[in-house]
Amino acid sequence: MPEADGVALGVIKGALRALQVEMENIIERTAMSPFINEKRDYFAGVSDAAGDVVVSDNYTSYGNVMDSVVRQFPAAEMRAGDIFCHNDCYGSE
Repeated sequence: MPEADGVALGVIKGALRALQVEMENIIERTAMSPFINEKRDYFAGVSDAAGDVVVSDNYTSYGNVMDSVVRQFPAAEMRAGDIFCHNDCYGSE
C-alpha cells in the first residue's frame, strides 16, 4: 500500500470529521429526549474494521462502546455500508 502524503491525510481526516459531525447533527435534530438535545448524552464516531475509534469528539467519557458491538456483530460478518446503533449502557466495559 503506498504511503499517503500530509495533504491526503488532512483531506481524509477532514472528511471523516465532517461525517462524524453530520451524524451528531442528525441525532440531535431527530431526538425527542432532552438528554440528547440538551445534555448531548450520546456518542457518534467512526471506527475501523478492528473496532478502534478513528474519529470522535468525546470518546473517553463513554468507554469502549465498540467492544460490545463487535461482540454482537463479528467483524467477519460486517459488510461495507453497514450501520450499527448501540443503546446498552450496561453492555460497555
